[in-house]
Amino acid sequence: MNPKAPSLLPGNRATVQPAAEAEPAPTPASQNSETTNELPEQCKDLALEPRILDRFAEDLEGSGVVGEEQMGKLLYLAVNSRFLHRPVSVAVKGTSSSGKSTAADAILTFFPTTACKFLSSMSPKALIYDPEPISHRMLVLAEGAALHGAEASYLMRTLLSEGRIVHCVTEKGANGKHKGRTITREGPTGLILTTTQIQIDSETETRLFSISSNDTPKQTRDVLLELARNQREFDLEKWHVDLEKWHALHHWIANGKHRVQIPYAEFLAELFPTNATRLRRDFGRLLGLICSHAILHQATRERDEEDRIIAIIDDYSVVRDLCDDLIAESLEASVAPAVRETVDAVRKLTSEYSLKRSELRRDGMAEMPVAITQKVLAAELGIDKGTISRRVGQAIGAGYLINRQERSGRPMNLEIDEPMPSDGPVLPTAVDVQRIMDSCTVAQLRGDKGQTQSNSEETQENSARFEV
Repeated sequence: MNPKAPSLLPGNRATVQPAAEAEPAPTPASQNSETTNELPEQCKDLALEPRILDRFAEDLEGSGVVGEEQMGKLLYLAVNSRFLHRPVSVAVKGTSSSGKSTAADAILTFFPTTACKFLSSMSPKALIYDPEPISHRMLVLAEGAALHGAEASYLMRTLLSEGRIVHCVTEKGANGKHKGRTITREGPTGLILTTTQIQIDSETETRLFSISSNDTPKQTRDVLLELARNQREFDLEKWHVDLEKWHALHHWIANGKHRVQIPYAEFLAELFPTNATRLRRDFGRLLGLICSHAILHQATRERDEEDRIIAIIDDYSVVRDLCDDLIAESLEASVAPAVRETVDAVRKLTSEYSLKRSELRRDGMAEMPVAITQKVLAAELGIDKGTISRRVGQAIGAGYLINRQERSGRPMNLEIDEPMPSDGPVLPTAVDVQRIMDSCTVAQLRGDKGQTQSNSEETQENSARFEV
């Protein structure tokens, strides 16, 4: 993390409260030339970048955060989505000391303090009585445990889903009589939290994207090398990331346009998987991230006749790359690489133990112990006890491993349970969306009803193709 970066402190209320739209539309209008003319010089080069998130990833690494590009880009878009009617929320998960909080803090320093409200902890009713405005701001919880108790979790879910909290309380008046008073906390508000929990409250879990910090030995080595380089080069003022230009960009966006039109939204809906009800929320979050990416790139996007920013296919392409594996893992249509590595290690050890037992029996020798414990697994993978415990917990929760140890307090006896699914994309590619969009447009221009019908059938075929 950049030692010169400003600390994350609560700021003031965001000054704009627009809503985002996502609907198909006719051919876009010409680009609004005033957009470029109004750009501040301090952030003009950033705003005109074709891939702003790539520049952000470079600067994030320059600030000392290595190996967390996906997390960085996703959190950046999530914070930028605060201008929408439904901001996108994210949970960053990982073991203690995995660097998740350090990485999240570093990412948030790229935004002005007005964008977020930071909380280390809060009481169950804090969301009701806190007078500080939270409309179009991101709540940042340093630890998921801050949402302790059913009441705090319920209020947070209500705020995320409904965009406000309406709470009625009974108070005693000056005359001694009780009367009701309604307290309204206006959103919309998004949530970013870091947690060591494998899964937070199940109902809250479906309202956000979950992403895990990188816990591999290679990542640990990269972090150590980065720390060593920082120590060596500190006197040379290695930290040269200009956070002010990123703040200037966000201030300019805050005072700009936030209404977005996604011309291909219906085509994307036709191709989106539909085998789980949580996908209804995932699809809304996907559209939210597309809108956020278009808002970020509004200086290079055209506007329609209602002055809405028109999202292009590249906006979806970038978001798809960030979210496809997260959605696949939530559907159990794919497996996180760390979990797959752990289950494969159990399978390998099981095979080796079985072969060894056969050899011992053949030689008339006593059998060796057969239990695959977390200690054995950690040694096989070269990782620490805390990391392997988390990985095993995830694998057991997903049904890929089972603990045959029945005695409480005894080491686990791990075995393979259900087979893991093959990794593969669950979201349609940008090429598929563009192809169907183009073919339908051509058919409409020609007035070819037969071709339109054919395209409709082709859309259904592609929809089935991407169902998991």
